[in-house]
Amino acid sequence: MARTELFRQKGLAYAELEKAGIYLPVVEGHCRYFRPARYDDLLTVAARVAEASPARLSFTYAVRRGETTLAEGSTAHAFINRAGRPLNLKKAAPELWHRIAGFISPPPPAPPARHRRPA
Repeated sequence: MARTELFRQKGLAYAELEKAGIYLPVVEGHCRYFRPARYDDLLTVAARVAEASPARLSFTYAVRRGETTLAEGSTAHAFINRAGRPLNLKKAAPELWHRIAGFISPPPPAPPARHRRPA
């Protein structure tokens, strides 16, 4: 959902890619959990495009409850055609490639370091 909403906010519906015969299956995923979410928590999932190449697209995510980060993760996706074959988006659909390449955003600033008091 976060990836779909990110694309929508950038002015490109994922359905537009599918109509063009371009798909983005997940080929790799990672998640690091920090704190649990509880039933009925109101959570925010922030997504950003971390890297883009003509063959792959990578996203990073942060799951938050208020200001507390509960988890961070990433996914990598391959551009493929309707037949499931790898696709070079820059060659196959240059206009879409330029739009998607423009989605890359810098990582958010690191939170300030927390120092523990000596015991």
